[in-house]
Amino acid sequence: MNRQNFLELLTLKISGELSAPQQQQFDEALASNKEYQLIADGLLYDAPQEVAEPEQLQSIWDNIAIAENEPEKKFRYSFPVKYFVRIAVAVVIMISAGILWQKYHAATAPTQSLSINAANHKLYQTLDDGTTIYLNNRSVIHYNADFGKAKREISLQGEAFFDVTKNADVPLFIHVGAITIEVKGTAFNVLEHREQKQVEIALIRGKIEVSGTPGQDKNIPLNPHQKMIVSATSYQILALDTIKQAATLQWTRDSLVFKKEKLINLVILLERKYQVKIEIHNEKLKLKQFSGVIKNEQLTEALDALKLSYPFNYAISNKTVIIK
Repeated sequence: MNRQNFLELLTLKISGELSAPQQQQFDEALASNKEYQLIADGLLYDAPQEVAEPEQLQSIWDNIAIAENEPEKKFRYSFPVKYFVRIAVAVVIMISAGILWQKYHAATAPTQSLSINAANHKLYQTLDDGTTIYLNNRSVIHYNADFGKAKREISLQGEAFFDVTKNADVPLFIHVGAITIEVKGTAFNVLEHREQKQVEIALIRGKIEVSGTPGQDKNIPLNPHQKMIVSATSYQILALDTIKQAATLQWTRDSLVFKKEKLINLVILLERKYQVKIEIHNEKLKLKQFSGVIKNEQLTEALDALKLSYPFNYAISNKTVIIK
């Protein structure tokens, strides 16, 4: 059934003039087309509040009022009041259906996706909202364009460590395998074993909720220093002591590649790798971008290498680094 025929049936449905055969056609159209279901639901049960009456619709209602209040003037119209009602309903349908149709396609259209592929090296990346990601070898993420503005969606294949910028208004959803992790601001590691159809989630700080776990129809919370292992048929939550946590994150301290990273973001990587606190006392320097690879260099070697791209001075005192 084409759209015009469906709207004609919907007009009759709203007007209460749908015959039994037409009702069957209407029901079959709803059952076979999700777009028709959306329009019917929006008009029959939850009419859009934002649909204002246009001038032509107001004119029709004015004519109906005249015909009802001044019966002697009915001869001025070539069709009965009921027909005016049907026209008014049809106008509402055409306007509302257009809005609902746009909403449906906006909701179902594939979101523009950006990708980061670590290939054969470990990669460090900062997203637009400030969230930092360590991506392990042969791992890939896909995330939505305009990340952090109104939506934060990431799909992961492989392993990644996420240090998520807190934003209560725009929670982050990470999809891996059959599960989804909801995050509002925290740090955790996710490892997907695709062959075994198993996912491991190790939470370092904050709090996350996991949905899609086998046998559960609700979100499962995970607290700091806990590890969740999800298989195709079950899940379990284990304690994560200091030694196990360090072992889980050891790969993030190995060689990492970074590309056009602002120094203010790059110090997060350096702090984690070398277990130090880094302060930048130069506002312009914070926004300078650096690219390179950190392998097994000492802290001073890494800082000296960065200085080759843009000169700066630094001083180290105990576990604190001051960059000027």
